[in-house]
Amino acid sequence: MDRVMDLLPMCMQERVENCVEHNRVCQKLRGQEFEDVDAVVEKEHRYHITLDKAGRGTKLGAGVSSKPTVMITSIDGGLIGAWNAKHPLSAVHIGDTIVEVNGVNLSPGDILREIAHAEAEVILTLARIS
Repeated sequence: MDRVMDLLPMCMQERVENCVEHNRVCQKLRGQEFEDVDAVVEKEHRYHITLDKAGRGTKLGAGVSSKPTVMITSIDGGLIGAWNAKHPLSAVHIGDTIVEVNGVNLSPGDILREIAHAEAEVILTLARIS
């Protein structure tokens, strides 16, 4: 059992591909039999951006899909384009999802409404899967 416990950190790395050893560990821990499968562990990285809507208009500058999440599908200038130009190391990417507005977790429709109705600063929390 000590060997099993030693293997757990290896299997919990940010990205594990084709980890047959992971299956063996899980099998020993659960006492279950199952076939070897490919395991991919993806990590969600959350980050915050601050958009200043005052005096710049209200164009977000991104195409989004809102089902089931608010995912960035395109970036075409606007507030997000300005953010990306000023902050290239923390730029918004296509595929990122908006998960909170001003620190509040909202439904996709409410996220879009909150952004549209904000009059000054908007803090977006976005998530990226890596």
